[in-house]
Amino acid sequence: MLLTARQAQTAKPRPNAYGIADGGGLTLWITPDDHRYWHFRYRMGGKQPRISLGTYPAVSLQQFRERAAECRALVANGIDPRKKRRDDKHRDALVQINTFKAAAEYWYKHKAEAGRAAATLAKIRTYLDKDILPELGDKPLQHITYADCAMLQERIENRDAHNVAKKPGAGSNKSSARPLRAGFAKTILRLSFAPLQQRRRRSSTTLTCSNLNCPNF
Repeated sequence: MLLTARQAQTAKPRPNAYGIADGGGLTLWITPDDHRYWHFRYRMGGKQPRISLGTYPAVSLQQFRERAAECRALVANGIDPRKKRRDDKHRDALVQINTFKAAAEYWYKHKAEAGRAAATLAKIRTYLDKDILPELGDKPLQHITYADCAMLQERIENRDAHNVAKKPGAGSNKSSARPLRAGFAKTILRLSFAPLQQRRRRSSTTLTCSNLNCPNF
């Protein structure tokens, strides 16, 4: 007999953990402290491993059955659901640490630890938070193009040129700000082409094009 939604809701905890079968390797596992887990047991390689497919009531009985059906399809194609879950988590983690945001934050931290002036760090932080990270932050490094960086540099320069023009002493401010903007745009490209793991191994060195093995500009 298959498990019903009402049974899943009203089953009482016992002194020892126990399971209520739903057929086909599906079980609602109930602990003494009344935590409820959906388990699916399958056969692969002569063994019968078990995978957790969520908790009740966050995952309903119907959702549990749908997830188990997906696992069965994987098993039928020779794929271990538990191994696939681990591989997927590992891949997602790699994507997160290889985003432009991760690289940019690492670069900014290095600049701060190297003793760059507070005013310079403040400008860099502004460029990162206002212009760059909203556009490039979630992108994997290998997907960032020269066109992306050129558009960002133009946007920063156009905005700053407009703001500076309305201030007293605009000429001197504009001439001193341009090298910083140009250098920072090059750094965007350097970060985009430099593997994150390589930067981590060289955390005690100055981050330049020569020691990052990135393109010359």
